[in-house]
Amino acid sequence: MHKIDTVRFFAAGSCFQKEGLSLRGGAWRDVEFPAVCAVFRHPQIGWVLYDTGYDPCIYASNTKLSLKWYAKFMKVKVSQRSSVVAGLKRLGLAPDDIALVVLSHFHPDHIGGARSFSKARFLCSRAGYIAACTKPKRLGFHRELLPDDFEERCEFVEDRSPSSEHVLRGLGGVYDVFGDGLVLGVLLDGHAPRQLALLVRGNARSCFLVSDAAWSTRAILENRPPHSITRLIQDDWQTLLRNLKQLNRLACENPTWRFAPSHCRENLATGECRLQD
Repeated sequence: MHKIDTVRFFAAGSCFQKEGLSLRGGAWRDVEFPAVCAVFRHPQIGWVLYDTGYDPCIYASNTKLSLKWYAKFMKVKVSQRSSVVAGLKRLGLAPDDIALVVLSHFHPDHIGGARSFSKARFLCSRAGYIAACTKPKRLGFHRELLPDDFEERCEFVEDRSPSSEHVLRGLGGVYDVFGDGLVLGVLLDGHAPRQLALLVRGNARSCFLVSDAAWSTRAILENRPPHSITRLIQDDWQTLLRNLKQLNRLACENPTWRFAPSHCRENLATGECRLQD
């Protein structure tokens, strides 16, 4: 049977914020939050990239003022040496090697490097994209970060076959991304409308790329939500809390799974998750 061997992690820039904002009870000191991208090779599709992190264009002279303010407020750190292109290069890959770019949602730290991929297809949630286009200021969406022909190259997870995977009960819609059961797309509301997570499955373990449903693996394992003041930047605070509780349940029921939030330093330190024995 064809399989996916490994999910690899690298950062495309980072930002600095108080730890206590991301983890209730955490220290009130600035810590670095990497914008983590994940990449894996599907046996038929080829290389798949999950999110694109920040991009140096955020500091370009022609960048819109609102995006520059965002970068300043979030204390964004990114350069050509820490971009998604540089991260792929360290793994022996180039942007043209990527067949599919999966965008979990439409905040700048997830779509920042999307314009680097001129040949790849994109996958996201239709409902999530429509929401971002409808309420760009409320949802922090900057359309200029996406390729001009994004809609021509974009596919929507809602058009993939639904999955009735029982283990994911209690979460949002679940879809068989490639029709072979190797990768399940899971819609996790809360932080952003129809945020798209990926459960990448292997024989020995699975890797759950959960984007910003939590900001650290520790938050999932201990069911510790962010500080309540962050509800101001969450799309649906109560749903975020419910989904975090469900992720904690999954972690308890599936101890071999690796949970990979998009800003977790722990997964970045290990560099990869091997799915096979």
